[in-house]
Amino acid sequence: MQIIYSPRYNFQIPFLDRVYWFDGRKFARVMGAVEKVQSTIKTVVRTPTSMASMEDCLAVHDQAYLDTLKLSKTVADVLEFAPVRFLPNRVSERLIVEPQLWMAAGTMLAGHLAWTHKMDIYNVGGGFHHAYPDHGEGFCLVNDIALMVKALRAKGMTGKVAYVDVDAHMGNGVAHCLASDRGVVMVDLYNRNIYPQNPRALDRIDIPVQISIGVGDYEYLAKLERALSQASERGPYELCIVVAGTDVYQKDPIGKMGITEEGIRRRDRLVFEWCKSMGASFVALTGGGYTKDSARLVSTSVIEAAGGLGKKV
Repeated sequence: MQIIYSPRYNFQIPFLDRVYWFDGRKFARVMGAVEKVQSTIKTVVRTPTSMASMEDCLAVHDQAYLDTLKLSKTVADVLEFAPVRFLPNRVSERLIVEPQLWMAAGTMLAGHLAWTHKMDIYNVGGGFHHAYPDHGEGFCLVNDIALMVKALRAKGMTGKVAYVDVDAHMGNGVAHCLASDRGVVMVDLYNRNIYPQNPRALDRIDIPVQISIGVGDYEYLAKLERALSQASERGPYELCIVVAGTDVYQKDPIGKMGITEEGIRRRDRLVFEWCKSMGASFVALTGGGYTKDSARLVSTSVIEAAGGLGKKV
């Protein structure tokens, strides 16, 4: 397995984590833990050479929407964090928009490597599954998942893609961005009681699994196993995409689910092993996670996916 990461993924906004629920330095913390054991796991870290361009983004997003990403007001609305409105436009672009474009580039690089070299890739960032073609939502400015799929289709990938979203939130933006690509089989386990609750998106999800607030490990993992079994019947797959959000964690105030740390480990192991059983490489993305524990939970997922089972993080 290889890892994609750039220090440019991190959000350099002073005091953000003191007044907001997002840890802007989470990705650096993840890599700090990974680097401590990197000599004992079989992995290579690659870095995207540039952020996703506006031309890249036009494969999915409208020009009119992309133009508004230069405005602090748009960024504040997507982040649902009003103070960003008062930043100079260029500052919000540099501190918030550009990190997401770097992560989108990382996701596209991950897809290219996974497809062309048949290797598993973990992008320590990305998973912006709420962004629509004409607007952003839920902290997601651009839809890196759709950008990756569109780019691979343009390069000649014709087979089916398994999209397994185990973030606490429905991947509503992916459902809309890839509505016409029925070769993408969407499996989505999400908390039905929280944002986004989007019936139109639900119509596009092939295997939707609605989860209730406070669900525990046993019920959650049983439903995941059944969903993957259903997805197996729709294969074979040329590629798997996994949005491995840690906002399902029992202490996460946004996801509002009851999954333990061990439950998250078992979830990720189950999904990654399923991808292998399908004969397909996977691209894993970090998705959401809004506690101080999130970096540690992601680190564990990355290290175990790289073959470092049982490593201390």
